[in-house]
Amino acid sequence: MPIENLEPWTEFNYQNLMPLFGPDLSRQVDLDNPTPQCEASMFSQLYDEQTLGHLFASSIMIPVSCALPEELFFSSGGITWETDECFPDWSSGNQYRKQEYKDSEGDTKAKARPKAIVLGDTKYQWSHEEAIGMVRSHRHGYEHNRPDIVRPLEQIQFYCATYTCRYGFLITDKGLLVLEAFQETETQRSPRP
Repeated sequence: MPIENLEPWTEFNYQNLMPLFGPDLSRQVDLDNPTPQCEASMFSQLYDEQTLGHLFASSIMIPVSCALPEELFFSSGGITWETDECFPDWSSGNQYRKQEYKDSEGDTKAKARPKAIVLGDTKYQWSHEEAIGMVRSHRHGYEHNRPDIVRPLEQIQFYCATYTCRYGFLITDKGLLVLEAFQETETQRSPRP
């Protein structure tokens, strides 16, 4: 699924996020600092995507998830898994908001797994700047010009479309790229970094 357009998400910034989530994200959680354990077990030496994922989970995901209100979580993508079509590395959701499906008689039923609010993936040594530049400089198709560099953006867009989830992110060894995905019926801007 090609990316049609990318725009900066200027509303996603510290000044706007802190009034909404500041009390939760400022909450003190009773966790030991994982840095010495990560360093001693060589998880601070990044050589592959899996190690980056382990480091992200132990040093960021677990403390953030513990700081969220009790019903919210930030965890492995498996907790919100819905389909064999795609399997995100990470997800966030509300443990009381379950996935729904229609049974054979057309009645809506709840599944045991929570519905994803945010989906994410881990990419080691991937340049989001290069990928964004590729999409922006080839408005009528970038598929024949190093398409693999854009694949992570397409992957998150696909996750969001498949799971009907508006927000996604890519964690890399350089930082975090947060995306808001729009369906064509909403607007022609999909996704925004």
